[in-house]
Amino acid sequence: MTVGHWNLRPIFAQALLFADDIVLIADSERKLKAAVIEWNEEIKRKGMELNINKSKVMVVNGTEGERVIIEVEGRQMEQVKSYEYLGTIINEGGKLDEELRNRINKASRAYYGTKDCIFGKKEVGTMVKNRVYKSIIEPIVLYAVESWPMKTQHMSRVRAVAMKCHRRTAGRTLRDRVRSDRIREEIGMKDVKEVIDRKQLGYWGHVQRMDDERKVKQYANVVVGGRRKRGRPRYSYDEHIRRLGEERGKTVGQMKRLAADRDTWRRLSEATPTL
Repeated sequence: MTVGHWNLRPIFAQALLFADDIVLIADSERKLKAAVIEWNEEIKRKGMELNINKSKVMVVNGTEGERVIIEVEGRQMEQVKSYEYLGTIINEGGKLDEELRNRINKASRAYYGTKDCIFGKKEVGTMVKNRVYKSIIEPIVLYAVESWPMKTQHMSRVRAVAMKCHRRTAGRTLRDRVRSDRIREEIGMKDVKEVIDRKQLGYWGHVQRMDDERKVKQYANVVVGGRRKRGRPRYSYDEHIRRLGEERGKTVGQMKRLAADRDTWRRLSEATPTL
């Protein structure tokens, strides 16, 4: 199917492959049925078998309650509202909230599993506690953060998880009424927003340096056509990157030019926002 246009040419997508996982994309039930049948036949020719029980169908941004029936060899695939692919939860609304909730829940479980033996132990030094946070808690909550269009409320929830660990490391509680930036300064940790901004800008610059024929770059820069639904436009990844650039006094055009040089872009992504 055509997902949009970039550089005056259509950009197509039908299948996303990773190891033995396959994601098929179509803009109609008829096309999806044809794609599933075609792939099933090819898989059988290669001596493999399609696992119907693990295969799911999902309608993204469609009409609420829309049903799609996909059958393979007389067996119907289950239609779901969300599923986990490569460790990330993708839902039919295309929003970040469910994935962020999943990340926070997993990070919280990791924190409560270590708080009494690591973060709450006075015998354990601050440097060790910070390393545990950087190597265990932070990677869990920030997994795949490079592609998140983070709103203010999303950032607040991620900060809450980080500060829970930092306050425990500093031996403080919310009742002490000590500002978060002071606690971070005491234990020598950065605001998690700085970490997220650096990761997101670093990845965006990496994509912009790719050759124009790379699919990742095409999908990242594609302009999606069609008519959007009524109401306020959804906060998009492109809008998020534009705001990160504005915080550093740069337009998207200037950012694309700067991203061509790796060292220059690294300095910009690590710079403190001016706004």
